[in-house]
Amino acid sequence: DSIQATSANMGKKNKRSGKQRAGKRPRRDESFDGFEDGPLEVELDFGKEQCSAAELLHMALDESVNCEPEVFKKLLEVSLKKFEEEYKAGDETDSFKYKYGTCLLELASEALVLEYATKSIEIFQELENKLEESKEEDKNSVGKEPEKPIKKVDVQEAIAQGWIEVARSHINQNDDAAADVAYDKALQFHNTCLKEIKDKEAKISKLISFSKRLQKYGLATSRSSALDMAVTQAKAATEEDKEAKLAWQQLGSSLMSVAKLAEDEEQESKYKEAEVALRSALGHESDSENAATLALLGTALINLGRIVESDEAAEKSIIEAGSVYQEASKLDPENGKYQAMVKMLSGS
Repeated sequence: DSIQATSANMGKKNKRSGKQRAGKRPRRDESFDGFEDGPLEVELDFGKEQCSAAELLHMALDESVNCEPEVFKKLLEVSLKKFEEEYKAGDETDSFKYKYGTCLLELASEALVLEYATKSIEIFQELENKLEESKEEDKNSVGKEPEKPIKKVDVQEAIAQGWIEVARSHINQNDDAAADVAYDKALQFHNTCLKEIKDKEAKISKLISFSKRLQKYGLATSRSSALDMAVTQAKAATEEDKEAKLAWQQLGSSLMSVAKLAEDEEQESKYKEAEVALRSALGHESDSENAATLALLGTALINLGRIVESDEAAEKSIIEAGSVYQEASKLDPENGKYQAMVKMLSGS
């Protein structure tokens, strides 16, 4: 009984699920996404005019994990307004342009606005051309912001991610042909970029971030080919370094997304693959990353519990999910979502 009650609860928590069906297997769109009602809000108090566009963007990206999507979007919009003012005022350092493009890229992803995505590519391409011209003698990062010079591969990767957002906007406008062209361009830029990276850590980082972007795109557009590609990128990152915990975490996360869109008979094996990957991701030096991995593992176990045939296996999976979330809550007590999941799974 308790398992059925838990399943009914989960149906309510999952905003995308629609009504919970009677019967054992959930429909494809009914998989559980984890606890979505984040308790954390961010005060939108930007009375401090002295905040630069770059500082506002940094603040927005820092808060992105904790705040609701609408709040994150608002933070990005405030940053963008400031970037536009500073751009008109003549700030053209490489660092500024890179951050301006990043702000547009993130906003394109949150607001699904094609113009933001194309503008971000435009800014990044301007920057790429400039870096081409001034290869060795780039002195632009000296001055206001003493930062490392912007690398060409970082700009190419940002362009690749921009094309993914262009593709997503085209699908949103029901223009599949234009989306496919943009998607191909994204892969082309990404593959070019990977060939030029010699540093292992940098390559892993690029593979993970591209996998995340593909995963978001595949889920938003129900394109399983993009989700398969997200898995491929994450797998490549784990092959670069078997100890790269964040690569295993992303592999588990992307496999869960594949499972979500998979046919009924494939779902169980995909969730099991995700479970194996997520267990390999544990042992990160950061408690909050370990907690995030445990939360993903808990979600995979819940979904396994909902689709396995045997009631005994289902109960075992749900009970283990509860203890996994309990562990996540201990590692990151500030995150109210984990505690809420523990309560939900214990039926209280």
